[in-house]
Amino acid sequence: MKEVKGICALYYVLGDYDFTAVIKAESIKDLESILNKISLIDGVERSNTITVLSIKKEDLTEFNRID
Repeated sequence: MKEVKGICALYYVLGDYDFTAVIKAESIKDLESILNKISLIDGVERSNTITVLSIKKEDLTEFNRID
């Protein structure tokens, strides 16, 4: 998944899923293409897609800070 164009972040997480991918796509068609590529990856059994409608705050400098 690290090589799939359109995935801008990939996190190994705890919970119902093993990974969370942040995808930025130009259109619904591009999103569909990225999701199709992910579904073809060996080991991917299922996925869940959540769509962001609008961004209320995004401060990645604070997010990436390590204390």
